[in-house]
Amino acid sequence: MPTHSETLPQYSRRAPGATTPQNANLPPQRLHVHISRSKKLELQVKARGEDHVVLSQTEVGGDVWIEGKLVVTLPQPEQISFLRLRVKGVVRTMVMKVHGSGRHPVGDEVVICEDGEDLWTPEMTLLNNESVDPNKLQGTFTFPYRLKIPGRIRSAQGPDPTSPRRTRSTPPSFVLSGNASEGGGKGVEWASCRYYLKVTMGRKGLLKVNERFIVPLVYVPRHSEPEMSAMRTVALAEGRPTPSPQDDPLGWNGQKIRHIVKRGMFAGKRAWYDAALLLPAPATFARLSTVPFAIKLTSSDPSTTTRFPLTSLTAYLVQRTHISAQGLSNAHDSVVAQGTLEEDGPSEGSAVERDREGEVEPAVWEKRFKGSLSLSKAVGSSFRAPNLTVQFLVAIYITVPGAGNDAELVLPIEIVSSSPVVYAARAPRAVPLPPTAAGPIPIPAPSAPVAAEGGGGVGAAALSPDEMGLPPSYFQVLEEEERNR
Repeated sequence: MPTHSETLPQYSRRAPGATTPQNANLPPQRLHVHISRSKKLELQVKARGEDHVVLSQTEVGGDVWIEGKLVVTLPQPEQISFLRLRVKGVVRTMVMKVHGSGRHPVGDEVVICEDGEDLWTPEMTLLNNESVDPNKLQGTFTFPYRLKIPGRIRSAQGPDPTSPRRTRSTPPSFVLSGNASEGGGKGVEWASCRYYLKVTMGRKGLLKVNERFIVPLVYVPRHSEPEMSAMRTVALAEGRPTPSPQDDPLGWNGQKIRHIVKRGMFAGKRAWYDAALLLPAPATFARLSTVPFAIKLTSSDPSTTTRFPLTSLTAYLVQRTHISAQGLSNAHDSVVAQGTLEEDGPSEGSAVERDREGEVEPAVWEKRFKGSLSLSKAVGSSFRAPNLTVQFLVAIYITVPGAGNDAELVLPIEIVSSSPVVYAARAPRAVPLPPTAAGPIPIPAPSAPVAAEGGGGVGAAALSPDEMGLPPSYFQVLEEEERNR
């Protein structure tokens, strides 16, 4: 009979508490009511979310429908030309362009989806119009509506205009903010993907101003469940511990590098060490789950390369955001999680012999480690959108005494939003900062790195958690609109 620790496997690609789509415990929809400053426009939206309008995909690739009513209250007769409601998704990006006179921001904006309808035009008759003048409206009017956010959007047109355009999953709400050291001031917005409802009440007359009312939305996609190897799937189904790379070699993939260590006067003493990083294949994981990894270090001379104590390894999860604007590109890196590591075998390592073509080479030394990265609520999902791509990297930094002896391993992973499950709210955790400029950098620095304060960065966990377990970057899209309301 399996023990308690075996009943709950240590690693799973699925988030804890995940259920089947038929039994998904999504919160019920509620009526969100938003009123304009003039009190003349009241937009009612049926959606999830406690304090914000949250639109969640219930099927992979399925469209999301927005339903509700627009209530217009006109105490005095007014000459209205139209009533229009639109839902729009917009990607905005900004990069810094280097000139001889300094650095200057360059921005771009792409509409990724749009839907709308005219709720009223002068050709339509309103039976409850209280105005004596037939050209004006007075009273309270209710207009039902039904709009759509598509489950998939078209990618940008390639160089060949005759080639068909591919489609990709509609990206989630997202905001990436920068810091003051990169120009533009603290809190400058480098990239965002925003969705909103916009009501426009047109007025006739040269000096009459149209009234506009914007309600921000939070869009949450749903992706397919992560695939796993056959052995891992069976182990989880039977409640057994998941297999290691030695037990399931086909279920793990990774990267291997060799580094030369030089010591002594004039670097006369040399040795090499191989470092291999392994992740379960395919490297796709659900939000709020755990990413396991394994590390193997092999040395030709441990007295020269050291025996790699546990403190010589550091594991990070890095969010890399690729941003483009008007033909210019940039990359922003932020550390969103730090991994836990433990030795997997003797602390001093062990000597091994390698047999190559029947010849036994001199014994080499090896040591194994295992660890995991917990995907907290602050970590969003991977996505691609016009001018904006968010990916995640597992980065292992290896510290070896001596200049130029350090090494790093970086493997990309994909994080998906799978079953629409309500997760218990987690207390925000402080994410350790990467080493300072005087120390090692855990990943290769991009052309112009910027430490992110939002969008899943170090400061994102300080925002209040939502009842649906969504990352704070999803809700940061609402801050600007709510400040301006």
